Amino acid sequence: MTCCLRFWPRYRDPSHMPLNEMPQVVLDSTKMGSDCVIVKGGKRVCGTGAVLANAPIVQNKAYFEIKIQSGGLWGVGLATDKTKLDVVPLGKDSQDRKSG
Repeated sequence: MTCCLRFWPRYRDPSHMPLNEMPQVVLDSTKMGSDCVIVKGGKRVCGTGAVLANAPIVQNKAYFEIKIQSGGLWGVGLATDKTKLDVVPLGKDSQDRKSG
């Protein structure tokens, strides 16, 4: 029995460009609340409000992790780029998803 994968490169789409390295996902300074500050190379947020990352979730499942380094009121989740990032807690605007 022969493995069909050994022939795969021959049938590859010529427009496909393989990634040499994974793109770095960081917090996006153009998509943050006005009272937020991004530090540590885009990996930490301080202040009040929310910040979105620089990459969308383009599949059914996603993985992310956080480290909370100080006390206070915190929230972690997903949002659209239309969400009001200055309103705390998030989810109280027209982008709020209500479960039925």
